[in-house]
Amino acid sequence: MSRRRPTSVLVIAIINMVAGTLAVLCGLCGLGQAVLSQSLANVRQGAGTVNQADLTAYMNKQIPGYSFFEGGYAGLLFFLGIAAIVAGIGLLRMHRWARWTTIAYAGFTFLLQIAYVVFKVGFAMPVGAQYMRDLSGRAGPSSSYTAGYYTGFFLSMSFQVGIFLLHAIVAAIFMLLPAVSAAFSQDEAADYGEYDDPVRPRRRRLRSDADWD
Repeated sequence: MSRRRPTSVLVIAIINMVAGTLAVLCGLCGLGQAVLSQSLANVRQGAGTVNQADLTAYMNKQIPGYSFFEGGYAGLLFFLGIAAIVAGIGLLRMHRWARWTTIAYAGFTFLLQIAYVVFKVGFAMPVGAQYMRDLSGRAGPSSSYTAGYYTGFFLSMSFQVGIFLLHAIVAAIFMLLPAVSAAFSQDEAADYGEYDDPVRPRRRRLRSDADWD
């Protein structure tokens, strides 16, 4: 017997698939950027710009494992995106595992994004600012370019982290609502007969003449 799907579950299922697709794309872009920054190590850019390969090398020197953390974040984001898409499809069919997968996704995503913000704001951005100051002392990029570079970096990071944090919080709240929990639990007794093997689906039994005696 199929369960009735509440509108809230349908909405979260769609949001899961949209946010999951975005997470997969962001993860792939992050992994691609990590590979590209290494492959362009010997490429020189024009005057007045920041050489991304030099910046990455500087960050790795000042923060051991910097590229590992960035690549690890992108990889985790990619796999969490896949989990969100799969959970969204499962929610459309009202599978109980999809509800718990969504809750687990929300918890992991929340912790991942908070840790990434701490890493970026507490470690990466101060080191990056020092790199810019060092460049300024050697006829590096102008102050306006530096300000624009970090403004764009901060806004893009805030937008990305904000979307995934908001999705994780909203998804967890809706999946933990009593009404949603009840919707996934409804007809549980009807799915399995009282005297049937709980491992097998319930089968209707035809009453015999003796049942009426």
